Amino acid sequence: MPVDIVVSGLHPDMTLLDREGRKMILGELTVLWEESIGDTWQWRLNRYEKLRVKIGERGWKVEAIPFEVGCRGFLAESVGRFLKVTGVN
Repeated sequence: MPVDIVVSGLHPDMTLLDREGRKMILGELTVLWEESIGDTWQWRLNRYEKLRVKIGERGWKVEAIPFEVGCRGFLAESVGRFLKVTGVN
């Protein structure tokens, strides 16, 4: 097993790596009713905190980014943040 890997029961929807810069983004997508957007954002962010710390202890810069898309196509502000952090214009 590569030394970079941290074993966890958590399964982010996306894991983006920049091995050269030792940066990692954990993306967590939620699709829900537009009226509920934002209700669980902080809970999902906190959910990955221990994993983020464990990965950070191995020399990685880690950012966990939950983002929401409404089931009828509405994009929450968190989608823009996720795209900005990942370098998508």
